[in-house]
Amino acid sequence: MHLWKEALVGKPFVDQQGTLLSLYFDISAIQSQMNVEDPTELVLPYSQLMMGFWLFQPAPRRIGLVGLGGGSLVKFIHRYLPEARLDVAELNPDVIAMREQFCVPPDDARLQVHALNGAVMVKHLPAQLGAPLDALLLDGYSADGIPHALSTPAFFEHCRSALGEHGMLVSNLSADEHRGDAYLQRVRRAFRNVVTVPSDDGGNRVVFATRGPAFSPPRDALAARAEAIRLHSRLDLRGLVKELTARLPAPPTTPCPPTTSAG
Repeated sequence: MHLWKEALVGKPFVDQQGTLLSLYFDISAIQSQMNVEDPTELVLPYSQLMMGFWLFQPAPRRIGLVGLGGGSLVKFIHRYLPEARLDVAELNPDVIAMREQFCVPPDDARLQVHALNGAVMVKHLPAQLGAPLDALLLDGYSADGIPHALSTPAFFEHCRSALGEHGMLVSNLSADEHRGDAYLQRVRRAFRNVVTVPSDDGGNRVVFATRGPAFSPPRDALAARAEAIRLHSRLDLRGLVKELTARLPAPPTTPCPPTTSAG
């Protein structure tokens, strides 16, 4: 009964079934999920897809994340990308108060959780760090969906400006987000290359976008990187490589020069 009281007053709440601890903003959908026996495991399929930037950024140094939730991405990045600094924006104090319950590491030289609007962090973080971001992950939701401040044309312009030349934007787009098409249009206006991949359970689409001229590395290197990631972290991105390969535009072909007769 306590859980439903929290839901009725609009507060996030937690429920545990077996080894799975789940975070809810309302009773309709799970926002985050943790395996209590392995807190760094990425349980939800969309969170696994969001780590797809690792295929293109094998050694990121600066990562921004909008939306703490249950800290699934935070814990995974903190464990498996020890050279990366991760800055997280979370506006909801009730969510921040749950970080210990979800085994989110305390702030340190590599991790900072900022209690502020994600749009503000994205606009100012690169200047504070003195360098652009290698990856920017957007997973900021309220019970009503993606907040307005995280979906305006100006916000996506700031996202593009926050990234380095080869930086990547990754955004979680819930299948229930009624403004999804407009959201994608704004991303495409701000970024040169945009690819969307559905999660295996159909509950989400994950958006990958780059500000540079093309996705890199070459396709034949993605499978090798996916295997290296699997061996290092047990995260299997081989299915994502297949999806990306099917969706990325074919590389331009160089026409063969005309042959000349030797006679």
